[in-house]
Amino acid sequence: MKSTDAHVISDLHVQSWKKHYKGIVSDHYLEYIIEKERFAVWQERCTSPSSDQLTMIAEVADSPCGFVCAFAYHHEEFGAYIDNLHVLHQHQGQGIGFQLLVRMALEIHTFDPTIQECYLWVFEKNNGAIAFYERAGGKKEERENRDCPDGASYPCLRYSWQVNDLVSAV
Repeated sequence: MKSTDAHVISDLHVQSWKKHYKGIVSDHYLEYIIEKERFAVWQERCTSPSSDQLTMIAEVADSPCGFVCAFAYHHEEFGAYIDNLHVLHQHQGQGIGFQLLVRMALEIHTFDPTIQECYLWVFEKNNGAIAFYERAGGKKEERENRDCPDGASYPCLRYSWQVNDLVSAV
């Protein structure tokens, strides 16, 4: 990952959140704060990534259309944490999200073959993402209120996968 990827990833992140999180997170955050806040996050992650950070950008016709970011050693019990998995709305339904998920599982396995599980949190109101995770074989594990960058806490669901199950889909 290059430092210049911060602009690409933060733009993808912002577009995805503005499309899919309207009515889930605060309108004020989505309208006035998200661009600077997400760019700061991705600038830090691209210039000083943690040693276990794994990030990939998907492209269609040389144009970025999605990304995935995971942290291999995030949770001792739950495994690698998929912090972000986003595909632009106009590219959804083409298998890009599933390929990002599968390829990230392969990256996790390559990074450390002892990691057996990966997981993510999804807003409970994000029905489209939940349907995708369930089609992709995700197992709903628990419900918990989670803090969001807009300063509020929202009900979220934790989904998990066995890394080897995803890797076998390659």
